[in-house]
Amino acid sequence: MSFSEQLRLICDIEEWSLKQFSDKTGVPYDSIRSYSSGRKNPGYEVLLKISNTPGLEKYRDKLLPRDFSEGPFETNFRTVLAYICGKEKWNARDISLMSGVPYEAISDYLTGNRIPTARHIHELSSTPELQHYSHLIDATDTETGITQGTYLDDLGRGYLQAVEDNLPLYAQLLLGEITSEKPERPAGPRSAQVHKPGGFSGEE
Repeated sequence: MSFSEQLRLICDIEEWSLKQFSDKTGVPYDSIRSYSSGRKNPGYEVLLKISNTPGLEKYRDKLLPRDFSEGPFETNFRTVLAYICGKEKWNARDISLMSGVPYEAISDYLTGNRIPTARHIHELSSTPELQHYSHLIDATDTETGITQGTYLDDLGRGYLQAVEDNLPLYAQLLLGEITSEKPERPAGPRSAQVHKPGGFSGEE
């Protein structure tokens, strides 16, 4: 069941309107409307906030992913982009085409030559194909480029660390600068997203 279906079902059971759901959970009404229509999916922080709302604790197991885990971690936006590309088998141009963020900017972010702007963070986070990673993208400080997150499953954390440890190679690969002997992609789960061509080749 999608989150939009879960949201409407909870409202039916509790006999709440979307506005009442927003008021009780503290999640902005515009966001609730987007979730209800399926235009947008909530990140981990929003799911946790909803599931901790008095009266909604009984829905926690249905709202939170089974691999949900809480605990702070710190990385940088460059690693976050490489992590997303690696999991989804995308490259820098795929990210640019999906989000509308110029390829040159994506390239600079992957190489660490530029700190992401607030506008690009918003555009990336709002891209439908990247909704699953919005909690990571939005956790990036646009003054430092540091990403301080809290919610990521244990396998995801291991995968993120593996990417960070081999970041220069991954950046070259994702920018198309390596055409042979690509670094091995670390094991890790892939999200249920629509995959685009590009990124790591040689895999099904």
